[in-house]
Amino acid sequence: MTTPASTVTTVAQARPARYVIPATLVGLAAIGLALHRAQSPLHFLLLAGASLLLVALAASDAATMLLPNRLMYPSLAAALLLAGAWPDHGAASALIGGAAGGAIMLALFMAVPGFGAGDVKLCALIGLLAGWPHILTAIIAGIFFSGVVALAGIISGRLRLRSSMPYGPGLVAGALYVLLLLR
Repeated sequence: MTTPASTVTTVAQARPARYVIPATLVGLAAIGLALHRAQSPLHFLLLAGASLLLVALAASDAATMLLPNRLMYPSLAAALLLAGAWPDHGAASALIGGAAGGAIMLALFMAVPGFGAGDVKLCALIGLLAGWPHILTAIIAGIFFSGVVALAGIISGRLRLRSSMPYGPGLVAGALYVLLLLR
């Protein structure tokens, strides 16, 4: 007996579902932190929108090891358009942060195996959102968070030294740390 194709669940289809609840919980926590941190209603909308976008990107990367361009490019365009709207940093800071974030990750992408082009675009986006010099803290924190996850994976036996893992969730954690807790 064969089963219809519509009822067969592949690993690729089932895997994203396991990230829905954690991503939802992180998104709700981010909204709460944005509400607490916001200086104005506009600032709340910027923080909450950026946080939810970053959480969606992290969940996508965790599930598929891809940061989809259909989400990344409109996000970069929106961040560019809203660069001067942030009350805690201006357009120049956002643009320098975006350029620095993209350049730093591009250098890592070219020098260190394992990074993808999506990570470069993500760091440019984070730089636009966090501004200069906060992008530096966001990247360092993101590398630290990713390192902690990798070390825990190796110690638990879920990862090996040559295993691949998505880097976006760690970078997003660094960005959320800067956007919602640090400043």
